[in-house]
Amino acid sequence: MQKILVVNDPHVSDKAPARRTDTYPEDILEKLKECVSLCNSKDLDGIFLLGDLFHIKAASRVSHYIVNRVMSIFRACTKPIHIIPGNHDLSSGRLESLSKQPLGVVSKLDNVFVHTKGFSLGEFSFQVAPGVAEFMGEFILDGLEKLPSSDFLLAHTIITPMNSTFPSFVPHISSTNNVFSKWSGVIYGHIHDDHGFYTVGNTWFCNHGSISRGVLDEKTLKRVPKVAILHFKKEGCFAEPLELSCAKPAEDVFRIMDKEEEDKKRLDAEEFLNSIVKSSISMTTKEGVSSVIMGMDIDEDVKTVAVEILESVEEY
Repeated sequence: MQKILVVNDPHVSDKAPARRTDTYPEDILEKLKECVSLCNSKDLDGIFLLGDLFHIKAASRVSHYIVNRVMSIFRACTKPIHIIPGNHDLSSGRLESLSKQPLGVVSKLDNVFVHTKGFSLGEFSFQVAPGVAEFMGEFILDGLEKLPSSDFLLAHTIITPMNSTFPSFVPHISSTNNVFSKWSGVIYGHIHDDHGFYTVGNTWFCNHGSISRGVLDEKTLKRVPKVAILHFKKEGCFAEPLELSCAKPAEDVFRIMDKEEEDKKRLDAEEFLNSIVKSSISMTTKEGVSSVIMGMDIDEDVKTVAVEILESVEEY
């Protein structure tokens, strides 16, 4: 049996993202410290970090200081840390950029292993779906179909539980899709929501949400950041969710000024985004769509929030 701590989407950053308080950088580092402490104190077999260790994709905008802080925290882990790259850990979603990205520097640690392909851990085999184009764009199914079968899948992509809804402009795949039947279990990140541990057919799925809170919305205000200890067994696996004790209440980490006004801006922006999906915009990357939006002659607040929504989708 293997006992692994699963950690999703830290989004470490030198600066606080939109609508977050200035303590964001230290808050995230404290959460990573607690994750390492949990792994050590509970004598687990390691950590799975399912992407988006860092928030800013441009390496030039991530300080040596923050990278060194992360490395110092990880160095204290007495067991291996296995990481799959998220879309925020790469430049333009290209795996070949990894060596020049902050995650590429962190991977030089002796106890850190960054996986872009399948690997084995003890008696178990894992396939990997990192945050690259075929697992992030409209061809998610094609990318997953090309992966060989194994015991388990580690994915950085938007997988949605049964009977859930998701915005039409965001590429995603349902957990009910038959492509997942070739794995006994699927552990996924990228989406920040807490889906918990659930089963579809003969395949179980695990996503207890990001340890960063993401964007300001009703779900985020209610969600408590969690990690999970996954108990891997040949005869069946189960998850043990754990709330992070150092996580602050939502009202202490978000700049909640005028929620009604924020909600209206977001609703207007979402309606606008849904409308341009049906328009003649030929861009396929979120960066391209954002550039087009910012050049449009529309309300500045709608433009700003629309771009933030697009960026937050990548933060999932």
